[in-house]
Amino acid sequence: MPKELTPEAKATLKKRTIFALIMLAVFIPCLVLGGYFYLILVVLVIGAATYEIAKAPSHKLSWLIWLVTFIMMYTLVFWIMLKTNIVKDWKDFDINTSFTEIGLSPIALATMIGIYFFVVIIKSDEFTVLDACYLIAMTLLLALGFQACLCVRYLPFEHFSQMLGFEINTPVFKYAQSMFLMIYLLLAILFNDIGAYLTGILFGKHKINPKISPKKTWEGFVGGIIISLALSLSFGLAVAACDLPMLPIFDLNGWYWILLISVILPLVGNLGDFAFSAIKRQFNKKDYSNVLGPHGGILDRIDSTLFGALALVILIIFIKNSWDFLQ
Repeated sequence: MPKELTPEAKATLKKRTIFALIMLAVFIPCLVLGGYFYLILVVLVIGAATYEIAKAPSHKLSWLIWLVTFIMMYTLVFWIMLKTNIVKDWKDFDINTSFTEIGLSPIALATMIGIYFFVVIIKSDEFTVLDACYLIAMTLLLALGFQACLCVRYLPFEHFSQMLGFEINTPVFKYAQSMFLMIYLLLAILFNDIGAYLTGILFGKHKINPKISPKKTWEGFVGGIIISLALSLSFGLAVAACDLPMLPIFDLNGWYWILLISVILPLVGNLGDFAFSAIKRQFNKKDYSNVLGPHGGILDRIDSTLFGALALVILIIFIKNSWDFLQ
């Protein structure tokens, strides 16, 4: 039998629902319009997430570390866009075809590591090796995750443009079909979170790891995966059946790829959630910030999405390259 919700749980659920609707009112138009609208939204989210990772350590970091962290984060995220268009001499620049893969600039990476450890050497009492390793790891993780989030929205333009006779400038494709891949990702990740939360508060009894995430239960974990799998798989197959696949490789003949990814995404999403929760516990924080009210900080909401987007893009690359790991 489901547990009866306490007044506190009901109030929290109401607040979370209101804030979620407000966030959707901002996010959905940017997602539908795509292009620079989506890009600007991601740029703002990157800034907020970078602020949160730099603020997480219990001691205050110097202005130089803050500056380096912000510069390196944006440089690493948009390296692929710069690389793609420098090769083309910026001729025919199109944001929709500027994020065709994920990858980091080795020069930017080496510069970031060098600066951090230089600061460790000259100011070891204020900035330790652990601080440097933490910022390097988080910057790399977030940069790859945000690159993947950009790829998920823009990859359909690249993949479908390679199909002979396919027109990518029609309204149906620009404002509907091209965002199906992102909708699929969000169904898999967000409804895993929502399903786990609701199943957990109604049926949860057995804790997974109270030290890292006190409220997460095995019942919620299973419930979230089932709900996520059902919704994402149904969506992927439905749009394919309507001859509007998320990508050419995800037509009805590739139904097994949709099934495989639908199983993997909620598992990876849970990994991201626990990973970021473990980082918060390391710094004795409940949330990364309170910018989103009862939802906590930006990273509290997008942690599983970053992991899911990265896993989705990697799987797409592998499938497209016939699982050739050397390409």
